[in-house]
Amino acid sequence: MKDTYAVLGASILQEPLIEAAKSLQKKTIVFDKNPKAVGAKKADTFFAISISDIESIFQALRPYQERLISVVTLGTDQTFTMSTLNQKLGLSSYPPEVAEVLSHKGKMRKFFKGILLQPDFLHVSKTDENLEIVQSWAKKHPSQMGYVVKPCKNMGARGVLYIPNENFFEMAMEYAFRFSDEIIIEHYIEAEEISVDALVHEGEVCLTGVADRVIEKYHNLFFIERGHILPAQSSLQEKTNLSYEMMQKIVKAIQEKFGIRYTGALKGDFRFLTKEKKLVLGEVAGRLSGGFMSTHTFYYATGYSLPKAYLQLSAGKKPDIFNKTMEYKKISAEFSVAGGFGKIKELTYPRKLGTIQNIFTMKQKGDFVYDLKSNVGKILHVVYAADSLKEIEVAKQKFEQEIHIHLNQSPFDKQEIRKQAKKNFNPAACWVCRECDGMNCASSVPGMGGAGNMETFANNLRAIRKYFVKPRYVENQSTDEIQSIHTQISILGRTYQAPILSAPITGAKTNMGSSTTELEYALNTAIALKANGLLPTFGDGASPFKYLTGLKVIESIQDGIPFFKPRSHLEEVQKRIIAAEAAGAIAWGMDIDGLGFKTMQLKKQATRRYHVKELHRLKQTSNLPMVLKGILSVEDALLAAEAGADIIIVSNHGGRVMDRLPATADVLPIIVEAFKKENITIPIFVDGGIRSGQDVFIMLALGASAVLIGRPIVIAEVAYHEIGVSSYVQRICEELKQSMFLAGCSDLASIQKKHILMKA
Repeated sequence: MKDTYAVLGASILQEPLIEAAKSLQKKTIVFDKNPKAVGAKKADTFFAISISDIESIFQALRPYQERLISVVTLGTDQTFTMSTLNQKLGLSSYPPEVAEVLSHKGKMRKFFKGILLQPDFLHVSKTDENLEIVQSWAKKHPSQMGYVVKPCKNMGARGVLYIPNENFFEMAMEYAFRFSDEIIIEHYIEAEEISVDALVHEGEVCLTGVADRVIEKYHNLFFIERGHILPAQSSLQEKTNLSYEMMQKIVKAIQEKFGIRYTGALKGDFRFLTKEKKLVLGEVAGRLSGGFMSTHTFYYATGYSLPKAYLQLSAGKKPDIFNKTMEYKKISAEFSVAGGFGKIKELTYPRKLGTIQNIFTMKQKGDFVYDLKSNVGKILHVVYAADSLKEIEVAKQKFEQEIHIHLNQSPFDKQEIRKQAKKNFNPAACWVCRECDGMNCASSVPGMGGAGNMETFANNLRAIRKYFVKPRYVENQSTDEIQSIHTQISILGRTYQAPILSAPITGAKTNMGSSTTELEYALNTAIALKANGLLPTFGDGASPFKYLTGLKVIESIQDGIPFFKPRSHLEEVQKRIIAAEAAGAIAWGMDIDGLGFKTMQLKKQATRRYHVKELHRLKQTSNLPMVLKGILSVEDALLAAEAGADIIIVSNHGGRVMDRLPATADVLPIIVEAFKKENITIPIFVDGGIRSGQDVFIMLALGASAVLIGRPIVIAEVAYHEIGVSSYVQRICEELKQSMFLAGCSDLASIQKKHILMKA
């Protein structure tokens, strides 16, 4: 007796499918790697197996083979798994070859080329990853609106990026390849987006729903679906007719190519060209939609259960929905709630409002949330239904006003960060030692270590460790006890909460062993520092377009300083300065020590020493202040001041230029004294070997106005992304305050050399 459906997935989206099977008096065998998934308890039989593990699922189903009606799924991209299992079990389904076309974005694009209107595209495999090929394609197929780079196998927009022009291909490809070994690059088309569901019985199409998608281009990079509205609120009849035609063409193309009359579900995401009255193919999949459309909003809008009809179709029956004229009785919509990052300390929201039908809590107290880069990781999904969109909008506004989400943005301690970073970091790049001191590095340069024998790297820490914070516990003057510690600092006219900056770092692939990507590192670091009131900086790697990643993030957060290499052609630096000003940078900087970088030599990027007049000329390129980094001598410091530098940074680039260079803590006080002697008031920043708030205090006591921190922030980002970075910098800020309190300093101006001691 055939009385059982095998369901792939047990999440909130598959739960209605399990319930629909029960309403048909059928049993379910459910698979999901998460035994705590909501559908696990509702299954008649549950297996904690990944839904992509075809062989394990097949072996689990063999004893039930005689009772199986079909293997089904909803809202997942496991149609290839579903089709393959049905074939192996002798059950009716479209073949795996069709499933590949309907689940692999590259094969989908190629299959429907010339059949459906779609963007120009290029399919790229990781094995033949070649930036020159992609750049050549873009020259032949230029886009006026930019490009979309997306993994071929993904769901929830993971790994998908919008980029404005071909100069961002390197950044976008590196990011997308984190999610799939194959990607497609296609022209971006600015248009209304709709989502469409359909059921197909032996080639006959029944269009079930056409919804408007609410898409946000978050950070002007990521496509985040904030929700959908069913039915579509503008041009509904046109969108419906065009969607029906599109689905018919899809079914016809499958029939002509594979010789089958398609039976199953189809989901399409299309772009509606308002003026041309045409649909452009976004993607099509052999399943019903996720995002609560097929499972919830369709039911509230029509009163009809689409999961139930899908199960009947999977059993070889033609559902009665094919014989009905679809009528929308209500307007239904789903909107998500997301934002911020950290560990949830408190989450409260109103439980009942008239138009709200469902509230799905995706995160609980104690869970971690990250700044969104895809449709995965949202906190709540709320489903509404009403007679008008206005009613839904009013209810949505009221609901969101009453939500309270309290996040701890710095939940991890030092040991937790180190432990997780050790798991995540490519060991060929970094071993995440207990003490990041250059004594036992996994790599040199390229890598996370220092140049040569890493003497300069190690000496940076030794130089700081020569000093101690001098505490004061007894007061001999009639002054008030320190009531509060103030670490605020003004940098180039903006106020920041502490004199702590991230160091400009690139080379996610070359130096960090692909433990993160350029975009993730720059964005996560910036988000964390911005949230803590600190100033982020961004690097310019050896690759010609790497600096654009930092500028893209600056454009989003409207803060930060990009640093550029001293490239041989002055015009190349000027181009970067102009772009930095346009992006919203508060200043621009130059690594003047970049002429000795090994990575620049490996990439055949020519650098040179700049004359003071050329530096002055560069400053005249824009209205931005100029920051010169890599100062290790009084002579260079004085010339930097003469060139018009607004800030200088004492730095040996973390010991990554050459062995036997002086430690920054040794050079800093000498340059400070030289500036005092010449009455030069330019702020002096410093980096190199700073690992704690006590180290920050010592550098300030030696005369620095602020410090930059590099490797520890990299380790924190690789460990827990922006939450890791936030945890680290907040700890450093607290340690600085503690040092100031014990030394008797109430603000940064009161920190002096008398507050530290040198080791005898």
